[in-house]
Amino acid sequence: MNRVLIAAQQAETYRRHLAQHLNLPIDLVNEAATVWAKLAQEPYTLLIIEVGLLGSLLSDEHEVMPQLRSSHPYLSVLLLARPNERSRAVLHLEHGATDYLLHPFAMAELVIKARRCLQTHQPEFQASTLFSITDQLMMLNEATQELLQTLQPDKAHDMVLAKVRHISQVDVAKIWLIDHERTLARPSTLATEDEVLFNLAQEAVTAGQFLSRRFATGKGTLAAALLLPLFSGDRLVGVLALGRHTETPFSADQIRWLTVFCQQAAVAIENAQLFHNLSVAYDDMAQSRKRILQSRNTLQTVFDNIYDGLYILNKDLTISALNRVAANRHETPLEELVGQSFLALSGSSNAPRLIEQIKHVLETGHETTWMALGNGEDSFFEDREFRIYPIKNRRGQTEQVVVFVQDVSERQKWQATLFRSANLAAVGQLAGSVAHQINNPLTVTMTNSQLIMLDAEPDSEINELATAVFRAGQRIQSSVANLLEFSNQDEYYFTEVRLVNTIDSALDLVSRSLMKASVQLTRNFEADPAIIASVSHLKLVWVNLLLNAKDAVANFATPPKIEIGTRLRPDDTVSVTFSDNGQGLSPHNLKHAFDPFFTTKPPNKALGLGLYSAQVIVEQHGGHILAKSKPGVFTVFEVILPIKE
Repeated sequence: MNRVLIAAQQAETYRRHLAQHLNLPIDLVNEAATVWAKLAQEPYTLLIIEVGLLGSLLSDEHEVMPQLRSSHPYLSVLLLARPNERSRAVLHLEHGATDYLLHPFAMAELVIKARRCLQTHQPEFQASTLFSITDQLMMLNEATQELLQTLQPDKAHDMVLAKVRHISQVDVAKIWLIDHERTLARPSTLATEDEVLFNLAQEAVTAGQFLSRRFATGKGTLAAALLLPLFSGDRLVGVLALGRHTETPFSADQIRWLTVFCQQAAVAIENAQLFHNLSVAYDDMAQSRKRILQSRNTLQTVFDNIYDGLYILNKDLTISALNRVAANRHETPLEELVGQSFLALSGSSNAPRLIEQIKHVLETGHETTWMALGNGEDSFFEDREFRIYPIKNRRGQTEQVVVFVQDVSERQKWQATLFRSANLAAVGQLAGSVAHQINNPLTVTMTNSQLIMLDAEPDSEINELATAVFRAGQRIQSSVANLLEFSNQDEYYFTEVRLVNTIDSALDLVSRSLMKASVQLTRNFEADPAIIASVSHLKLVWVNLLLNAKDAVANFATPPKIEIGTRLRPDDTVSVTFSDNGQGLSPHNLKHAFDPFFTTKPPNKALGLGLYSAQVIVEQHGGHILAKSKPGVFTVFEVILPIKE
C-alpha cells in the first residue's frame, strides 16, 4: 500500500492540503532523528522533506541519498528548498532525489509534484517466465532482422511503428526525430492526444532516459504513456512515444525489451537516413564536377559516421571511396586505398564467393547479401555480413556498387542465446513429462512392497527387503516431486511455507553437484519464518545462487566454501545470504550482474539469464536482491523477502 511521510516545519499544513487530493495515509515528523525510524517501521512510497532536515540525517550530506536509495529503492523523495538552498537540492537530485520545490510555492504545486513522484517511482511487478521472455525476444529478434534489411528512411520509420504496436499492444505510437539543430522536430499540426505525447517527448530528450506516465482521463483518451529516447551509440536520433487508452501500465519487462529494441531501431533509422543522404549526394555529384568537389567533404563525413565498413566499387572492382572504419580494418591510410583494386585487399582474394556476388550485382542490378562463414583463419571474414547494393545512372544502368560490411557477432550471440533458451524450456517440459511417467510404476512398486510387509513376519528377511524397497521408493518419490515443482515455472502459485524448507529442497537438487566440487557447505539458519511464496520459483532462485557460488569457488578457493544464512530484519523482512570465498566480481561486472544475457562464464557455458530471472522472481515476491564482492576474497548475495502473516 502507498504511504507518504512528511518531514517539515509546516508538516501539518502540507498534510491537510495533500489529504484533499491524495487518498493515501500521510505520517508526519519534524525532527531528522525520527526519519530513519519511521522509514524502518513502514514501507513508504513518498518522502517529502526539507533540504535542511535531509542534510541532518547523516554527518556526510553527500551520502544521504545513496543511503536512502540503497535501503529503500522504491522510495520517491521530494525536496522542499529555500532559494539559498537550491544548489544543495540540485546536488541531492544528482544522487537520486526525485524532484524539488522552491519556497514560496502554492499548495497546488505541492500536490502536482507529489502525484508525479508517485507515478514516476511506483514499482510495477509482472509474473514473468522463461517461456514468455523467450517469445518476446524472438519477436524482437525478428523485428530487428527486418529493420536491418532496409535502407529507406520512410520504410524504416513505418516498420518501427508497426513492430512496436504489435509487440507492446499500444493504441498510439509515434516517432519524432531530432532535426539538424539537434532539437525535436515539431510537426506543423498536432492533435490534442499527440500534443500531450510531444510535450512528454521533449521532457524525455531533456532527461536523456525513458519516461512513464499515467493520466486520469475519460474513455477514448490517453491513460498511460511511455517515452523512449532513440540512441544510436551516444547520439540521440529521436523519441519513440507510446500511448494506451486503458489504465494498463507498462511493465518493467516491457520497458527493458523495448529499450533494447529502440537501440537497434535507432541504428536502422540513422543508417537509412545516412544512406539516403549518401544517395542524394551521389546524384548531385553526377551533375557537375564542381558539385562533386563541393560534396566530397560532406560525403566523407557521412562515410566516417557509419559504424560499419563501407566500400564503393567501380565496374572493374577498383575502390572509388571507403570510410575510415573499413580503412582501419586494413591498417592502411584511407588515401592509399582509394584507387586500388578490391581484389588486392587482404582477405578479399580468399573470398571467391564474395567476388562472384559483387559481379552478379553489377550485371543484374539486384541487391544481395553474403554471409562470411568465418573459419577462424582470416579475421576479415570472422562474423561479417556483406550487403551489396547497386548504384545506377539515369538510364538505369549499374555503374558502381556499395559493399556494406557489418559485424554480426553480437546478433549471432543473441540468436544463439535465444535458441539455447528455447532448448532449455523444452528440456524442462520433457523432464516434467518423464517425472510423471516415473510416478505410475513407482506407485505400484511401493503398494506391492507395503502388501508384502503386511504379510511377512516382522523379523523375517522378506520383511526387511520389502521395507528397503518401500523406503527407496519414498526417496525416489521425493526427488520426482522436487523435479516436478522445479520444472513447473509457468505460473506463480503463492502459499504459506517455511523459508528453510524451500532452501533444503533446493539443496537436494544441487547437493551432488556441490559434493563433486568438494564444496564445504555451512548452514547458519538463525530464523525460519513462515512466508507467502511460490515454492517452485523460490527454489529456482536458491538453485541459481548456489550454482553460481559453486562455479565461483570451484578450482579457485582452497578449500572451497559456501555459507547459507538466514536472519530476521527489524522491518518485518527476512534476509537470506549466500556467501562464498570464490574469485568474486569486479566493480564493473557487479554493476551489470543482473542485466539479461550478461555473464562472466565462458561462451556456451551460460545463458546470462540466471541472476536476471532470480531478480524478477524476488521482485514478484515483493523483495529485492543485494550483492557485494571483493575480488579474490568473498562474494555475498542477499535476498530480502517480506514476512507476511
